[in-house]
Amino acid sequence: MSKTTVNGEAKAFRKKGGFNILGKGLQDLIRYFFGGNAMVAIVVLVLISAFLAKEAFFFFPRHLEELRAYRETGQEYVGYMDAELKAHRKITSQVTQAYNLQIREAAGDELALLEVAQELKGIIRSAAEDEGRALKAAEEKAGVLEFVGGEALEVALADVAAKRSAYNEALQKAGEGVFLDNLERSEVKPSAEDFAKVKRSVVRTLSGEESPWLTELEASISAKQAAAAAKYGEFGEAVESLVAAQSPLENLWSELRTITAENRSAVEKAQTAPRRKKALEDGARLTDDPTKKAEMLARAAAVDLSAPDPEAMTEAVYAKRDEHQAIRKQLFAETESLLKSIPQKVASKQSNEILDDLPKVAEKFEKQFAHLGKQAAAWSHQDKIGMWHSVTTFFLGTEWVTNSSWNDVYGLMPLFSGSCMIALIAIFIAVPFSVASAIYVNQIAGPREQNLIKPTIEFIQAIPSIVLGFFGIVVLGDFLRDVSQWEVLSWIPGFPMQERLNALNAGLLLAFMSIPTIFTLAEDALNNVPKAYRDASLALGSTRLQTILKVIVPTALSGIVAAVLLGFGRIIGETMVVLLVAGNKIAMPEFSEGLGILTQPTHTMTGIIAQETGEVEQGSLHWRALFMVGMVLFTISLVLNSIAQQVLKRYGNKS
Repeated sequence: MSKTTVNGEAKAFRKKGGFNILGKGLQDLIRYFFGGNAMVAIVVLVLISAFLAKEAFFFFPRHLEELRAYRETGQEYVGYMDAELKAHRKITSQVTQAYNLQIREAAGDELALLEVAQELKGIIRSAAEDEGRALKAAEEKAGVLEFVGGEALEVALADVAAKRSAYNEALQKAGEGVFLDNLERSEVKPSAEDFAKVKRSVVRTLSGEESPWLTELEASISAKQAAAAAKYGEFGEAVESLVAAQSPLENLWSELRTITAENRSAVEKAQTAPRRKKALEDGARLTDDPTKKAEMLARAAAVDLSAPDPEAMTEAVYAKRDEHQAIRKQLFAETESLLKSIPQKVASKQSNEILDDLPKVAEKFEKQFAHLGKQAAAWSHQDKIGMWHSVTTFFLGTEWVTNSSWNDVYGLMPLFSGSCMIALIAIFIAVPFSVASAIYVNQIAGPREQNLIKPTIEFIQAIPSIVLGFFGIVVLGDFLRDVSQWEVLSWIPGFPMQERLNALNAGLLLAFMSIPTIFTLAEDALNNVPKAYRDASLALGSTRLQTILKVIVPTALSGIVAAVLLGFGRIIGETMVVLLVAGNKIAMPEFSEGLGILTQPTHTMTGIIAQETGEVEQGSLHWRALFMVGMVLFTISLVLNSIAQQVLKRYGNKS
């Protein structure tokens, strides 16, 4: 038996009759091993949390500096003008689209045939590309030999004739199958006779000949559209006048934008001046070359450390303030007058749908324009901005604009609303399926069904999220969009869908991914209900279904709720699927569309972190903004898990 000395006493290093190290047995060592691992996990979690919090909360002081610079340079005032222009462009876009659709419909069928011809032309040319290149090469060779003449030229001309024959034959065969497949997914459905005419005309033009039919078609389209433009002349003039009305405001905005952008550059230069001066001084101190040292010290002394004067920077803005107010009043009056000359009804059904929505757009424009006018009138570069403004701007901001040449904006609400919308879709779909499956497997299914259903559902967790994302792009997105075109489903809000990558697509995939988590935990909760409860209920005469619904499920309800909460946390933290299939559009949902917002593209908090983290400079404001988003996600997950744990404790006490 080996010995070691501790405090002058001999102690057994290994004890006879059992494993022992320094007086500690095997069970003690196992306990220390797992306890040490748990402690390491806690330490790592604390370090991660501390790092995340440090990077995140340093965002607000930097953000506050940017907000102050935005105001003191006059950019904030120009931002009001920019918002006015965007609000007005929504109206001009609306009426322009309605007018163009009406003019287009005047030659609808013929224009559709012309578009078929243009699409088919590209397909056939691509299909006969090899023969076309061979023909071109043969023609170039014959052109070179034209000055030589003789037998070589004859051989070259014969080769040109052969290549032209091959090219024409390829044109005749090419494109039809591919194009007809495309027509199955297109709104343009020409008859077989019309398609034959189109193809003959396209082949003739690609062969270098003229197509009288195609020429007549283009002339007929032009004549019909000209007649429609004459018929709706007042409509067209109103559209042109609306577009022209915003020119004075655009010119003033452009002038002030240039001035305030230069102000912002001066402020940023002043902010970096101390760091540049210190870098030059450090470089001079480290170099041994007297010439370089003198040069660097001179450059350091020349660095201007003075801050730009806000009064001087905003002088031009104040000088143009009255002009801006006069222009915006004129623009509002002209817009109000011109909208009255827009017809309420035209021949085109699509145009009428847009025109029906025009009063709502005009009302929204009026309110927004009036609000922006009040903000511009009350604006002053001397108004103080506190930390609370920075916090509310981030958490309640409705825009997220990065890498902008004008001004970056960090508003969480578009990302938060996108994450919540997708998570709610997923949980709404996943909970009924997963809980019902758990009840069936635990209480009704036989051993064979249990051995089949439970492993199958749990196997879903093994599917990589990137694979599900590709499935959403390639299969589910197209399927949902095709189904949404069915007339019988046109009553569903958001149908027909305009985009195949949207919140609904992402929500369905996340529901599929979360089913195993909710199913497994809910099934465990049902499994923990004492068997005596069920036996007592059946003994009192209750049916099996009554026992399940009135005894088993209520007893396990807190465990099921905890399963749903943990599933929700799994959903809201998912990254790859939402990044691939949610559409990645950073905008607030159009809540006026009701449930139709579920089919709109959106972006999420996890998606923006994954998308932008690799593109930003470490330590920049953008970098810290992404960490702040991560902090919000961390907090949401922590709260959800804490609630779930509390619910599980309550469940454990009851059972």
